[in-house]
Amino acid sequence: MVQPGYGVEYDYVDPRELRPTLETRKCAGLFLAGQINGTTGYEEAAAQGIIAGANAAAVESHEQLVVSRASGYIGVLIDDLTRRGTSEPYRMFSSRAEYRLSLRPDNADSRLTPLGYQHGLVSEARKAIQDERAEEIRVVTSVLEAVQLSSHGWANSGIAVTQDGAYTSAAAMLARSDVSLEAVWAAVRQECGEDSSQARDIGQLLSGRVSRSGLAAAAVECYYRPYLARQDHNVEILRRDEELEIPHNLDYESVGSLSREDREKLQEFRPVSIAHAGRIPGVTPSAIFRLLKYIQKSKKIYDAN
Repeated sequence: MVQPGYGVEYDYVDPRELRPTLETRKCAGLFLAGQINGTTGYEEAAAQGIIAGANAAAVESHEQLVVSRASGYIGVLIDDLTRRGTSEPYRMFSSRAEYRLSLRPDNADSRLTPLGYQHGLVSEARKAIQDERAEEIRVVTSVLEAVQLSSHGWANSGIAVTQDGAYTSAAAMLARSDVSLEAVWAAVRQECGEDSSQARDIGQLLSGRVSRSGLAAAAVECYYRPYLARQDHNVEILRRDEELEIPHNLDYESVGSLSREDREKLQEFRPVSIAHAGRIPGVTPSAIFRLLKYIQKSKKIYDAN
C-alpha cells in the first residue's frame, strides 16, 4: 500500500474532559462536537452538534440541554463518551442502549418534543400537534384498557388464548403480534353486542374520533408494554447487583452469549465487579446483563455442589 485511501486516524479530545452539555471542563463556554470528541459518522456528529449548539446558544441563560439515556440515543452517545470515554472511533449502535425498546422512531415526538420546547428548540405549533397526539394516545389506551373479555370470549372470536377463564383487556390483547385492533373490535361486537358501550367506544375510535396516526401509536404502545416491563426489570436487576464481584479467573470465552468484541474488552480490562464492567468503553449494557446472569447461574451451580 502506497497511501491510505481514507484517513482513519485523527487527533481528538478525551471526551471525559467534557460535561454532559458538551462544554469543556477546562474552558468555560467552549463546546465541542463531532470527530474531535472521538466519534465517527455523520449522524453522530450531527447529534452532538444539536446539543452543543443549543447549549452554546443558551450559555448565559443557564438553561442547559441534557438528554438522558432513557430519552434518546443522543443521550446514550453523550453519556458513553463523557462518562466512559472511548479508545477507538465511536459509532452509535442500538445495542449500547439499555432502554432501546423505548427509543423507537414512532415515539420520538413524545420523548423529545417536550424537552425541545422547554429549551426553545420547538415551536408552539409543533408542540400543539404533539400535545394533541399525546391526548389521542391517552384516549385510545384508556378505552382499550376498559374493554375486557374472558378467555372464552376472546377464543369464541377465533383468537387463540389459554382457556383459564381470566379476563384480559383489549390493550393486553394488542401485545400479541397476531391480534389487530379490527380483530379486537370484531370480538367485542360478537361477545358484547353491536350496540354495547364497549363496541361503540372502539367503533368510534376506528371511525375517526382520533387520527390514524394516534390510533397506530396507541396500538404500538400496547404491543410494547410487556416488553418494556421486562426491559425495566432487567435494568433494575443490573442496578441492584452492580456490586456483584466477578471471579478473577473467569474465562470469558466460556460465556457463549457474549460477542467477540465484548469478550476482548472484558479480557483486556479484567473487571472486578459488574459495576466496573459497565464502565468499560465498548461493552454494551446487554452484554453486562448476560455476564451478570452467567455469573449468577454459575454461582448457583457451585453452591449446590
